[in-house]
Amino acid sequence: MKKTISVILFLIMLFTTAIPSYAESSVRNFDDSSIEFFSDGSYITTTIQIESETSTRATSTKTGSKIDRFYDSDGVLQWTITLKGTFTYNGSTSTCTNSEVSYSVSDSKWKVKEAVASKSGSSAIGDFVVKRYTFLIPVQTESVHMTLTCSANGTLS
Repeated sequence: MKKTISVILFLIMLFTTAIPSYAESSVRNFDDSSIEFFSDGSYITTTIQIESETSTRATSTKTGSKIDRFYDSDGVLQWTITLKGTFTYNGSTSTCTNSEVSYSVSDSKWKVKEAVASKSGSSAIGDFVVKRYTFLIPVQTESVHMTLTCSANGTLS
C-alpha cells in the first residue's frame, strides 16, 4: 500500500512539475547603447532590433526596427517612435523593399503630429514631428529624422 501511494505521488509530481521552455524570442536587440542627452536633462535612447531573417542561395531578406524612446529629465518615458524596414541583400548590394512607421505616447501632454515613412536605396526613412502641449498651446516641438540602413552583407545600422 505504501509503495502504491509513493508511486502515485511520484507520478503526480512528475506530471505537475513545470517544464522550462528554452525557445528564443524571434526579436533580438543588438544595439542598445545609443543615448542622446539634451540641455534640459531629457534624453532619447535608440535601439535597433532584428525581427526576422531568411536566406536563399542568391539573396537574403532581413526585417528590423529602429526604436527611439524619449524620456523627460526625471527619466519618465514620454513617447516612443519606431521605424521598421525590410531589406534584401546579396553580399554585393542591398535594397530597402518596405518602410513603415509607428508610435505610442505615454504622456498625454505629447501628440505625434506627423509620422511619414519612405525608402531610398538601402535605407528605410522615418520622419516624425512630436509636440508637447500645455493648455492646448504647443510649448515644445521635437522633429526626428530616422534612418535604418542595411549593408550589402546584412548589417543594420
